[in-house]
Amino acid sequence: MKPIVAISTPPGIGAIALIRLSGEGVFSIAQKVILAKKPLTAYRPRTVHYAKFIDPETKEEIDDGLFWTFRAPSSYTGEDMVELTCHGGRIVSKLVLEAFIKAGASLAEPGEFTKRAFLNGKLDLVRARGVLDIIEAKTRKGVHLARRKLDGLVSKKLERIEDRLLEILKNIEASINFAEDVDEIEIHQIKRELEEVLEEMDRFIEDGKAGRAYLFGAKVAIIGRPNVGKSTLFNALLGKERAIVTEIPGTTRDVISEEIILDGLPVKLLDTAGLRETSDVVEKIGVEFAKKTAEEADLAILVVDATQPDFDDEEQFLKDFDQPMIIVVNKIDLTDNRLPEIPDFMKKFVVIGVSAKDGTGVAELRQLLADELHTIFNPETGIILSDIELSKALMLRIEIAEGLDRLNQGLPIDIVSDHLMRATAKLREMLGHGELSDEILNRIFADFCIGK
Repeated sequence: MKPIVAISTPPGIGAIALIRLSGEGVFSIAQKVILAKKPLTAYRPRTVHYAKFIDPETKEEIDDGLFWTFRAPSSYTGEDMVELTCHGGRIVSKLVLEAFIKAGASLAEPGEFTKRAFLNGKLDLVRARGVLDIIEAKTRKGVHLARRKLDGLVSKKLERIEDRLLEILKNIEASINFAEDVDEIEIHQIKRELEEVLEEMDRFIEDGKAGRAYLFGAKVAIIGRPNVGKSTLFNALLGKERAIVTEIPGTTRDVISEEIILDGLPVKLLDTAGLRETSDVVEKIGVEFAKKTAEEADLAILVVDATQPDFDDEEQFLKDFDQPMIIVVNKIDLTDNRLPEIPDFMKKFVVIGVSAKDGTGVAELRQLLADELHTIFNPETGIILSDIELSKALMLRIEIAEGLDRLNQGLPIDIVSDHLMRATAKLREMLGHGELSDEILNRIFADFCIGK
């Protein structure tokens, strides 16, 4: 492939900048810029050396630094590669980059180095996406899950499902070819194996949803009647003033969001409008949006007022609410830190007393939130799936489920085979096995940064 070059470190001022080249003829191109004591091909790969970097046209010295080489296929991309460090800064690294372009290299597209690693068989498509997940991870746990993906854990799970589907397809093909010899026992065995694969696929999807929270964040909605202290609690959990707090009911009309980290889990905290009947058109929209936000959240915090233990409105709201929830009894500083009598309909939820105003119980609430979210999103079994990967996994599951359904209906076995063939094709597409168009590949790697 044509030689490419890019700066791999972020733009701005820093001690050093990393520049990498990959592709056919990179050693001769790099030789025009790197003023080394001998030809680059004479240096032992993966050893570090000092050199000055020059403009290939004017021979003017630009900078100096360290360089090292990789020989195909023992490199990140599977091609010949050269990497070097020069001084960091807004200008000097760009001048070195321009020098390599003058020498014959092309500027790399976003994600092109990892795309080449995939095309050259160094990574499958799932592991390649793991590279981006590591870059985008915001917490230690997110990095850990992304690292497991890059190391092949997710790919192995998919390959195991693929192997089981292919074995089932082999048995089905045998059943089709030797239909007169197939008995009910063999059909029952195929059903049982399909049920097991479907269960494995369900676990894969649930683990994927759990792992996504550690990369993209979990959503926690704070809901409740007006003036129960939702915005004060929102600010207390953030540790800063973000939402406007007043004594006027209906102050918060739109959803306000901020991100916090709770025990290694990114959490998008959502402060919503007060739940009440209102004639104000704008506030009414805010109330409906608050209900919708709560229903779509991973966990809800229902805030109630310790000084107003009439919970009829909350009972009405919770009647049709089935999301995980914590009930926070706020303003216990006004009741000598005592909780009111908790009605039966609330007892199925975790209840905690706090004073958002003076901070009593806020630290305990943070820990409770973390514990509840870790229960919902288990980091031990979680795997990270991108939006595209999750969508394909769901489509794959549909094909398996429909194949099993057709089998249970007693339809011809070749119809079942068609569904499983489509499922296998979708699975191979997830892994990047088989032919993928340039358009699909470009879309996948477009989210990557230049230089990776």
